[in-house]
Amino acid sequence: MLRVLDFLAIEYDQLGVVRGHSGNRSQYAAPGDVYPTRDGKWASLAISAQSIYERFCAALELDWLVSDPRFANNPARVRNREALDAVVSAAIRKLSMAELRERLDAHEVGFSPIYDISEVFTDPHLRAREAIVSVPDGELGEVRMQAVVPRFSSTPGSVNHAGPSLGEHNSEVYGELGLAASDLERLRAAGVI
Repeated sequence: MLRVLDFLAIEYDQLGVVRGHSGNRSQYAAPGDVYPTRDGKWASLAISAQSIYERFCAALELDWLVSDPRFANNPARVRNREALDAVVSAAIRKLSMAELRERLDAHEVGFSPIYDISEVFTDPHLRAREAIVSVPDGELGEVRMQAVVPRFSSTPGSVNHAGPSLGEHNSEVYGELGLAASDLERLRAAGVI
């Protein structure tokens, strides 16, 4: 987790800032949060580059934001994020996820839809990447679960089964410790293992 903290280490080292909780909100980009769409989906955005911000405003038909001095550049947008987020959130809330995706894609603005688990299972990219694999489970039969990440070309890794059942390897493990089969039966009967 330390590696995914991005700027926090440098911010503390150079400025002495101890960043508090901010939820989904980006501390370094505005707009930068998760926003609900009309159809109850959620989109994650983090827009800091000026050119992307301008394309984003065009995509949402909010061109007037570009000339508003409160939002002239990313530092100004971060300082005035409450006002900016109110406008952005209202605009996104009028669109379905499909409409938002179409507009942002047309204007080359990256974003991420926030999936529920059913959408993870049906996403074309994740399917093509084989991010969900089917594996045998001793109790449930065939189960679908996450594949190994990252996947490297020379050593891609694999998931061969969902995992052993509780106590499945007790005889082997305790046998290596010197316990006899009768000892294991006694421990099972007593509810220890």
